[in-house]
Amino acid sequence: MHKKQIPFAFIVCFLLLNGCQTIVDNVELPEIETEAVVHFRYDGAINTYDCSLTKSNPIFGERRSDFDVIDDAVVSITGIGRTDTVMFIDGIDKYNDESTLNFIDGEQYELHITLPDGGQIYAQSAYPVRPQNIEVVVDSFKRDFETIYRIRTSWDDIPGIHEYYMLEYYQIYNFNGQKDTVSSYVAQVASGDDAGTRFSEQYEAYAFNEPGSNLSVDMFVVLSGITKEEYDYLQFLERYEPENPFTEPTSVPSNIQGGLGMFTLKNSMIYKF
Repeated sequence: MHKKQIPFAFIVCFLLLNGCQTIVDNVELPEIETEAVVHFRYDGAINTYDCSLTKSNPIFGERRSDFDVIDDAVVSITGIGRTDTVMFIDGIDKYNDESTLNFIDGEQYELHITLPDGGQIYAQSAYPVRPQNIEVVVDSFKRDFETIYRIRTSWDDIPGIHEYYMLEYYQIYNFNGQKDTVSSYVAQVASGDDAGTRFSEQYEAYAFNEPGSNLSVDMFVVLSGITKEEYDYLQFLERYEPENPFTEPTSVPSNIQGGLGMFTLKNSMIYKF
């Protein structure tokens, strides 16, 4: 007896239809508390505190496009028996002020923040060692309306300790009194503790200036000793690929207790040319 055969396409359609899962909506999402996010930086070259204090974005629910600034916290930094309180500045939405502390290589400094609801945030870090025996050599030549600068920055490693460095190049254009930072480059360099090591980094910059124009440009190098926490954070940002769907989940480095973010200290030197 001849058996009736079921078409293969029918079998596939049947499996697909019955394998679909019903979409479940109206599910109550878990509530996750908002945390304070701190980015506090002290830069020795300009002797200034710069602190942004905001609320974290929720994982579930509607995300905010703008940062929710916390403008009524008490922000202070303590070191060598003295405390600075950093005031909030409305125009820039940050806590910003000059320092009166004496920052010394290797000494510990502590950040304290009291939030409006009474919550406490704390962080501490040692002031990093300043780069030693810095040399900046600049060669330049003109081509039409541009000047090309070849900049070599070198400095010594310090034997016996493990240091971390940040090297930045900036160009600030000035047109009729209006200044604008149009170009910058940052390189992170971690040193070992080998005796006699000398680091050398090279960079090429370009400056444009048409004859008769009021356009001018200031160019300078900033070389800083930074903390290991800041180095790890910068390395994370360099590898971070938010648009890549195949990137493995990872935690953002943070050295803040009672919140999220970074407390960083930079022992910087500025060289203008």
